[in-house]
Amino acid sequence: MKRNDFLICGLTGLCLEISWSGLVSLLSGDLTMIGKTSPLMFPIYGLAAVIRPVYGKLSDLPVCLRGVLYALGIYCVEFTFGTILRFFHMCPWDYSQAAFQYKGLIRLDYFPLWFLMGLFYEKLLLHLYFTVPVQRQTIQSSGRVFQRCVKSGIAGLYIGKDKKRTDSQGDTGNQHPADK
Repeated sequence: MKRNDFLICGLTGLCLEISWSGLVSLLSGDLTMIGKTSPLMFPIYGLAAVIRPVYGKLSDLPVCLRGVLYALGIYCVEFTFGTILRFFHMCPWDYSQAAFQYKGLIRLDYFPLWFLMGLFYEKLLLHLYFTVPVQRQTIQSSGRVFQRCVKSGIAGLYIGKDKKRTDSQGDTGNQHPADK
């Protein structure tokens, strides 16, 4: 797990939680959509950074199974940290009033949300670090060479005489970041 991954996951989690609580506020009739979170949530969301190295082991599994495993991992983290924080009277969440909760620390009805959240973090972390091989098509026109490169489904047009091109970091490989 890299420090940058931890920071990105922590900040992303805080932003998503503020957006989520703002949406819940709106659905409750509060048009100000006030969202809230706690700084204590930053390291908890930051732990989602383990998804990138774990993905190296799970990449052969179907996406649905990976989503289930991520959701179960999120439940474990939520329950563990919730228990520790509750011991110190610092737990920022309390689900004890919810219908499908366990000890007020986890909500079973959030399973689809955690399923999607795990897959979202997977996509986020892999998109930031995984270099996709570039497919090139060379087109001759008016004496210039045009190279159309397709990378991650986004096409770009590169003009130049040099037919050999690397990505922005100079890396032509497609080594998975978990293998580095």
